[in-house]
Amino acid sequence: MKLAIIFPPLPFGWTPVAPPILEYLAALTRREDPSIEIEVYSASATPDVFDTLECDLAAISLLTPTSVGGYTIAAKLRSRGAKVVFGGIHASLLPDEAIQHGDAVVVGEAEPSWPQV
Repeated sequence: MKLAIIFPPLPFGWTPVAPPILEYLAALTRREDPSIEIEVYSASATPDVFDTLECDLAAISLLTPTSVGGYTIAAKLRSRGAKVVFGGIHASLLPDEAIQHGDAVVVGEAEPSWPQV
C-alpha cells in the first residue's frame, strides 16, 4: 500500500517547510504498519507532482486557505482510483463540506483515530 500525506498549496506564497503534522502522521503510520510505503508532499514546493502521482490512499491536511487546493488535488487523485481522507482544522470545522470531496474525514486530533484509518 502506498500512502501520500499532503499539505495543499498556500494561496499567498509558499514556504519550503510543511507543517510537522505531516511527518507525525507518517510516524504514526510507520508505527502501526511498517510495510506501508509513505511519501510526504508540500504542494507549494512540488505542485506538478499531483498530475501523475499514483497512490492507494491520500491523507490531505486542510487549513481554510488551502481547502480549495486540497479539494483540487483530491479530485485528481480520486480520478486515478485513490481513496482520500481529509483532516486538519478546516476539515474538522466543516466535515460536511470536506466529505463531498473525499472518502473520509478525520475530525479533531489524528492520534486516536489515525490507526483505524
